[in-house]
Amino acid sequence: MYRSLARVCPGAHLFVLCLSDEAFYQLRAYRLRDITLIPLADFEEADPALLKAKANRTRIEYIFTCTPCLEIFIFDRFPQVGVLTYLDADLYFFSDCQPMFQEFGDASIGIIPHHFTSTRYLRFGRFNVGWISFRRDRNAYACLRWWRERCLEWCKDVVEPTRFADQKYLDQWPSLFDGVHIFQHPGANVARWNIRDQAITAKNGELRIGGQRLIFFHFASFKQAATWRYETSFATHWATPTRLVRREVFGRYIAELRAIAGPILPQGSRQALLQDIGLGSLPKLVRRMLHFLRSVLWRDLILVIDSRKLQARFAGVIGPLQESAKSSISPEPIRYFCSYIDEHYLPQFLALFLSLQRVCREPRWFVLCLDRPSLEALQLSNLRGVTLIPIAELENADPDLARARHDRTWIEWVFTCKSCFSLYILRNNPAIDLLTYLDSDLYFFSSPEALYEEFGSASVGITPHRYAAPNYQRYGCYNAGWLAFRNDGTALACLAWWRQKCLAWCHDRVEANKYTDQKYIEEWITLFTGVKIIENKGANVARWNVNEYQITAHDGSPWVYNQPIIFFHFAGFNQISTWLFQTSFSTHWAVPNRVVRRNIFGPYIAELRGIAGPRLPHKKNRPVGWNRRGFTKWVFELIRLGRAFFLRDYLIVWDGRVLW
Repeated sequence: MYRSLARVCPGAHLFVLCLSDEAFYQLRAYRLRDITLIPLADFEEADPALLKAKANRTRIEYIFTCTPCLEIFIFDRFPQVGVLTYLDADLYFFSDCQPMFQEFGDASIGIIPHHFTSTRYLRFGRFNVGWISFRRDRNAYACLRWWRERCLEWCKDVVEPTRFADQKYLDQWPSLFDGVHIFQHPGANVARWNIRDQAITAKNGELRIGGQRLIFFHFASFKQAATWRYETSFATHWATPTRLVRREVFGRYIAELRAIAGPILPQGSRQALLQDIGLGSLPKLVRRMLHFLRSVLWRDLILVIDSRKLQARFAGVIGPLQESAKSSISPEPIRYFCSYIDEHYLPQFLALFLSLQRVCREPRWFVLCLDRPSLEALQLSNLRGVTLIPIAELENADPDLARARHDRTWIEWVFTCKSCFSLYILRNNPAIDLLTYLDSDLYFFSSPEALYEEFGSASVGITPHRYAAPNYQRYGCYNAGWLAFRNDGTALACLAWWRQKCLAWCHDRVEANKYTDQKYIEEWITLFTGVKIIENKGANVARWNVNEYQITAHDGSPWVYNQPIIFFHFAGFNQISTWLFQTSFSTHWAVPNRVVRRNIFGPYIAELRGIAGPRLPHKKNRPVGWNRRGFTKWVFELIRLGRAFFLRDYLIVWDGRVLW
């Protein structure tokens, strides 16, 4: 399921509850992208009532009970999740699932009907639990809490008039809760219980059903009987899989499973296997024989004689992800990053975190939390690979930094923290080979590996501003938003020198050859060996250099000249109202073109809204002319507003789209 979803919906993030330690460590060894693994112990510890219910139900009944508890757990632990969709592990995706979310719209809850071919199966419930969508809002929370309470009371694998496992409770949702959407897409949740109503066809290499693309198939009860024989379980619903279904649907699924697990799928215990084939008692043996006879008559069995031919047939589809799923060794080295945040920049950091998760395998983070709200929020988020460091811990380890609070403003003291924090991490983590500092208002559009290839064996890496106008050089030739430090003598000496300079002077004004913590970087080239200036133009694209670049879109991704933009620096980006944003390009007399507005700011705003909702936390930003008073101040403000309007500095966002 994961591999098929990764192909049709790149960037989707999957939360996986591992019901055994073996499953947890095996999945962790694969080092798959965009997956957060949840150990069963952590999950049960967060819900004592669930753990208490474990004693009086079978394993499968306990798994069913976990379903609503898992959604609540994820919403509580990961505040950046806006819409959460539960997926059964036996689903498989054949095309993009975006039509599902378009149909879901702004609903709170989304459920899928079984569409049983016979009404006698309605005793199992009108709706299927294989796909359920929840939006982070009041309706969904009320529904989830109600569902959890019902499952904790009763969740048995038997049919009762109004109950069956965790599933039949869904029948009551449309009458109990607002915002419940019933999915109608014919290509969703196609399965053995509804396959007789509509035929799957192939057109231009795509599988279609009811005139629409087949989105996902539900392989419930599919099992392997031998290395060469599989059972579709269609016969349980008196259905016969067509040749196309056997070859294109089940054939591809079997090829995928074989690429992952080899010729035989994992089985249960020997005792359970003997019971399954009917050797426990005579009635079971008779039922098994009748079941086998029905399977033969209804062509329920799929025989795989030449598995190599099957693998070769679907190699073009399943090949690209095969090695990533089978190998336990990552082709990319572990990358370490650090940043600092306060409560106002928490959404920006989470956007940065999510963007880097999509393009960098297993990034490890050290985050300095400058206030208690940001620390508590990230502790609740339980982000994968993130080590949180309270500001008190850094000040205790560096008393000079604590004393520096008293002779500078808040933002000046924050700038001072950067060098102290980077040095603190390297000194206390000798296993780190290379540490990269990132400003929290960066956002990645492609992999940073090209930067590390260019960095090579250097000790310190810096990125130039590439100002479009030379008069801005007074702020420094190099930007402090992306800095790389190797854990060697040269980089440690550079960081120690930078720390001493920032502790002595780090003010938010231009003074001779000084400006905050940034202009000191210019001296590194002459003072230290092994300083590498990153020349890749896809790094640190920002409002101060965008006039120098030709930015285009390739398959929806932003490019600069003939290479993808690696990361964009959203310095100065502000939200004015729920629908109006300011790029601050006008401060550098730059005009954001259509690609910049739609393909750079559009995804960033969508990411921020998915994290923080329609309104970002308010930041106290200084307007131009902040130190002036009276009439002069208003003149400067009018000039600033006029310049911003004529240079199209504002973005109007309506219905999730950047209109202007």
